[in-house]
Formats: sequence, C-alpha cells, structure tokens
Amino acid sequence: MVLEPAEYAVLSPEREDYLRTQIAHRLGFRAAPVCTCEIDSREAGTMRKLIFGMNVTLDGYIAATGDDIGWSGEEGPDSSPSAELFQWWYDQMRASDLSLYGRKLWETMSSHWPTGDQQPNATPAEIEFARLWRDMPKVVFSSTIDKVDWNTRLVTGDAVAEIARLRAEDGGPMDIGGATLAGAAMRAGLIDEYALVTVPVLVGGGTPFFTALDSCRDFLRTLRRGQIITGTVTEIAGFGVTFVDIGGFTAMINIPELSWRRIDHPSDVVGVGQQITAAILDVDVERGRVPLSLKALQTDPLLELRQQIGQTVTGPVTTVVPTGAFIRVEDSKHGFEGLLPSSELTARTVKTGDVLSVRIAQVDITGRRIGLTLAR
Repeated sequence: MVLEPAEYAVLSPEREDYLRTQIAHRLGFRAAPVCTCEIDSREAGTMRKLIFGMNVTLDGYIAATGDDIGWSGEEGPDSSPSAELFQWWYDQMRASDLSLYGRKLWETMSSHWPTGDQQPNATPAEIEFARLWRDMPKVVFSSTIDKVDWNTRLVTGDAVAEIARLRAEDGGPMDIGGATLAGAAMRAGLIDEYALVTVPVLVGGGTPFFTALDSCRDFLRTLRRGQIITGTVTEIAGFGVTFVDIGGFTAMINIPELSWRRIDHPSDVVGVGQQITAAILDVDVERGRVPLSLKALQTDPLLELRQQIGQTVTGPVTTVVPTGAFIRVEDSKHGFEGLLPSSELTARTVKTGDVLSVRIAQVDITGRRIGLTLAR
C-alpha cells in the first residue's frame, strides 16, 4: 500500500490498535503519510480539543535510543523535513490556539526557533514558522526550568490538573508535545486526537508514541466493572470532574456519581487529598479511562423517603416556578425537594423562604421526582 505525503486515514477510537499494528506493515511509503485518530471528548461540545502529534517511525517510536530524532529528516538539506511535511506542521500550529510543551521538547524548540528567521539559509517557510512560533501562546511544564520567554508561561505544579483546566476553558484547539507530558495526559484521558506522521524507517527501540497506554494497559486489565477500589482525590476540576489516583493511574468521577442527592460542587462531598472508596463503572483499556462512582456504594435515600408516603412534613419553599413550588422535605442543605403543584396553591401566594406543611404524595425512584400536596 503506497500513500502520498499528508494523505489522511481517519480512524475511530476503537481502531487505535489496528493503526499501531498496520504502521509496521506499510513498508511501501515513499514519504510521510499522516494518520489522525479522533476520540470523542468526555464533555462533547464543551471542551477545547487537545491534539498530540509527532513524527513516528514505522515501528512506533518518536525518538530512537538516546533521544535520537535524526531519522525524521526527509528530502530537505541536512535531513530537514521535506517542504510538504514542513508546511503540514506549520498548518497544524497555525490552526492551534495554544501549545503545551514538556521540558525536553521546549529546550529543543527554544534553542532554534526564537531566531530561526534570522538564520542565513532560512527558507521563506522557516521564516514564517519562526515568527508564528514566537507569537504562539505556549505553556511549558517543568519543575527544573527557571525561566521561559517568547509568549510562554511556566507551570511547575500538577501538569494533569492544569491541562484539564485549560481543556475545560472556551477556546480553540490545543496541541501537546513531549512524550512524558503527553503520556500523563493520555493516562488521564485528556487527549482528543492523535496525529501520527509516519516516517519510513525502523529504529528498533527508543521512546514509543503510545508509551503511556503501553505502561498502563496491564494495570487496567487487572480491573473489572463493579470492583471496589480505594484511591486518593488529586484534583477537582473546574468543570466538575473529580480525579482520583488509584495506584498510579488517574481515574475520574463525574459529579452525578458523587451522591444520590443534588450537590452544588464536588467539594460538597470530597476534598483534595481525601482517601475514598468507590465502585468501578467501566474499564476502557483502549482509551485509558476508568470512571468511578461513590453513590454506587450508597443506599439510595429516596428508598427511605418512599416509606414516608402519606406523612406530613414541614419545609421551606426553595423555588417558585409556573407549575408550582419546590419544597425541601428534609432538614439538610442538600435534602430532597418535592413539587407542590400550582393546583394546590390556588387559594394562596407563596414565595421563596415561606415554610409550608405538606404531605408526601408520591416518590418516583426512576424519575427522581417527589410529588406533594398541602397538608389538610
């Protein structure tokens, strides 16, 4: 099978393994084709896309032993990329709003591109790339670098938490580079798209593109749906997802799985550094995702409330809507609320904060609804 440069093969997430095995068999490449694997975002339509793209050998490495990347050269002088491949990477960067770098890749890029347009033999394309690179907003993740420049911000703390925060913001796509940094994002399930530029060489060893997935798959295969597991809360993201370390792997809890009751924020239930016990909802080995649930280990309190059907309770009006008024029927901040229909209020006007005596008429477990009538 022969592909021209920059020909696209768009693969579903389920075919990542297929992609990885097929790369090793495509020995007829005349140049570097590009394969993109798009993965559905955890919060489709509400998050920025995070893209991990690198040059990759036929046997799946982004650097040979000793961090050697000399094999990545194409048709250009001194093993520089071909004009077509260089243009493709330029277009990728131009389409991105933010670049995320690990230390090694930052040191490589920042050693050349700040003055790349001033080099005697710089091509027009390289001049444009250097100018774009300097202007591009960038974030470098490192605990050893002291200073960065050229429209760059340094992050020395939790990389996964910061990437999750950036991904939850409004904005255009982000690209991420560097095996260690991208590996951490892979394990946290934060990468939405993989772009592999395959170069027709075999190096036999080095740094694999999918290093994080390779290292965690054996661990994930020991897990099973419904298993009870203990972990430590490492971060509560701004978009409501709680990240939990379960033995070196980052699992997650979406806010509806924290409690049977309505809560305003995950911090109402858990805190960073807290050790928790949760049930595994699913194990997605291929995409490196393990969603957890706290409420799966709890008894649904609506079942207890159902035993009170017919009883009279007193509670405050929390919300008034056209269809009636919601009354808190339990004496706690996150207590359940029931709807007193407007047909029960024809003889009176109520407002938020009023205290009413009501009778529990219905408890719908499936629909999570409580029906009320006025106590008489």
